[in-house]
Amino acid sequence: MTISSDAGGCLPCFDAEGRVSRMDVGHSGALLETLRVLADGGMSLETALPAFTANPARLLRLVRKGRVEAGADADLVALDATGAAQTVIIGGQIHVRNGQAIRRGTFENRQEQHVAEHRP
Repeated sequence: MTISSDAGGCLPCFDAEGRVSRMDVGHSGALLETLRVLADGGMSLETALPAFTANPARLLRLVRKGRVEAGADADLVALDATGAAQTVIIGGQIHVRNGQAIRRGTFENRQEQHVAEHRP
């Protein structure tokens, strides 16, 4: 099983009849939300995490991703007791420190604008 995100990618939204009613943008928080749902349902992190890490990396043949070991990429997420990301390191660069974004990806600024524009 794999769980991955298309954060910043096209996200079709469907109506009750299954027709595309509008387009949205995938958000990076979807992975942590999914992990939280699994943990709240009683699944251990040891069981859940490979679906987010090693499994997609192996299937996509990303040999330097999905595990923590010498020679692998330094992509890490440290969670607090509530499951919120406290530290995020991507390619050896800190992107989140103490729960605050200090570096953003290409689509993250646009994504925040989009969310703010569509809040009720």
